[in-house]
Parts: sequence; C-alpha cells; structure tokens
Amino acid sequence: MDGEQLVAANRSNMLWQRDLSVSFERIGNVLMAQGKLDEALEFYRDDLNISERLAAADRSPPGLELTGSWQPDGEKRLFVMRITSQAQRRS
Repeated sequence: MDGEQLVAANRSNMLWQRDLSVSFERIGNVLMAQGKLDEALEFYRDDLNISERLAAADRSPPGLELTGSWQPDGEKRLFVMRITSQAQRRS
C-alpha cells in the first residue's frame, strides 16, 4: 500500500489528509515550473478537493479552528482556474 492509498483508507486522519494536500500542491508547483500545465492542474485540483473536504469536516471548537490552514482560499481557486484556462488554450 502506497502513501496515497494509506491516506485514502484513513480519511478520518485529518493530519494525513493535510499532508497529502500539501504534497499535491508541491508536486503541482514542480510540474508548473517544468511547463507541464495539464499535469500540474491535476495535482492542484486534488489539493483543492482535499482542502475543501477538510474545511467542511473541521469540527473544532470556536477559537481552536484547524480550518485556517486547510481552508481553500480564493487565491487558490483563482490559481486553479487560471491554470485550467492556460491548459485549455494549449490544447
């Protein structure tokens, strides 16, 4: 079982999910730097999906929210939309 499968099998482990999200973002960054927009977009979308799921599942007491680092911000969404647009133009 690889790391991604392990994390998928343990969706209740929010820290593992967060780690996977960060890994997807970093892989996307590398692929983007290499000019591989389509591949980068896949990883950015996976990162965004996990971030949204974590934000929705966060049940921390007020004042102790864990969501801050997991909350997909507008900038991340706009970035994914921009990459999508660039990838579509290249197709």
